[in-house]
Amino acid sequence: MLCSGLPPRIYESLKILCCLASVSDPLQAHEMASATGLPPAQTAKMLQLMTWAGFVGSRRGTKGGYWLVKPTNRIRV
Repeated sequence: MLCSGLPPRIYESLKILCCLASVSDPLQAHEMASATGLPPAQTAKMLQLMTWAGFVGSRRGTKGGYWLVKPTNRIRV
């Protein structure tokens, strides 16, 4: 683990956000799960929470996925 002082959920959320920041097109939950090494069900739950919080946008369907709401240069941790 990179930052041992962070709670696991925060660390996992940061992994998902970094995964989204590294691409220009929307990603589906299963794609992020495989890229980050997190379980698919847990990734989907985290994405739902981040969507409700306003960090991530989402669209359903075959051409849907998740994306960052703000440009990467405006996100601060």
